[in-house]
Amino acid sequence: MPQYTKEQFEEKFNALPKDIQEAIVASDTENTIRGIGQKYHLHIDQIGELMEATDFVMLGVSPPKEYIRDLYQRFESEDKEKVRQIAHDVNEQVFQKIKESLKQIHNVENETQNMKHETPMTAEPPRTTESKDEIVEKIEFPEKEEKDIVKEKLQAMNVMPKAESEYEMKPDGGNKKKWSADPYREPI
Repeated sequence: MPQYTKEQFEEKFNALPKDIQEAIVASDTENTIRGIGQKYHLHIDQIGELMEATDFVMLGVSPPKEYIRDLYQRFESEDKEKVRQIAHDVNEQVFQKIKESLKQIHNVENETQNMKHETPMTAEPPRTTESKDEIVEKIEFPEKEEKDIVKEKLQAMNVMPKAESEYEMKPDGGNKKKWSADPYREPI
């Protein structure tokens, strides 16, 4: 996502429909998102990330199709179901109220109308053995490239460098320093 300046955010905010502007600045929306974060035991920084991602969708900066993926990356979470549930709750409690305006600023209606006017395909779509849920999961949560660090370390040759000692042994036992008094003894 490109970086925006404060002025660019203000321009985008001023161009939004009134209901979205009110939803962004409303304390009710903030409290709703904070409540969702607390419901799913999110840390305070993760609740802030949730608020920011939600605001970006409402501002038109981030497309709604990428909302779940954006949350997944922001939370750095392995729990895909938890992220989906959070997104579902935000959709039900925040986005539903401003659904029509969100469609307008993200041009969702135009895309669906353009798809209706295109000529239908005559060939059958390719069949896959994967279920719909598996395909959706691959799209929403692309697999991370994981390295097997243990295997990599065991295959490499690890050699500790030898350090030369500067300590010399004297044959007459002169290594010890003779003390006349105990250095740790304190006077009474």
